[in-house]
Amino acid sequence: MSAIDEAVEAILATYGNPLEVARGYKFDNAEIMEAMKDAVPNGNVAYALTMLANLNPPPAKTIKD
Repeated sequence: MSAIDEAVEAILATYGNPLEVARGYKFDNAEIMEAMKDAVPNGNVAYALTMLANLNPPPAKTIKD
């Protein structure tokens, strides 16, 4: 089981605040987007991955002079 799978399982299985559980996980946004490709749209896994994506945004682009 991958780390993202474990995070999704923890988020979906909690009886507490899923957002608080999601805050405990740090992922590269590209990893989350890759996992999202296999998730059923509007399903539970997509919900958890979206939560993780919101908490782990892609790095901001910088403007070079």
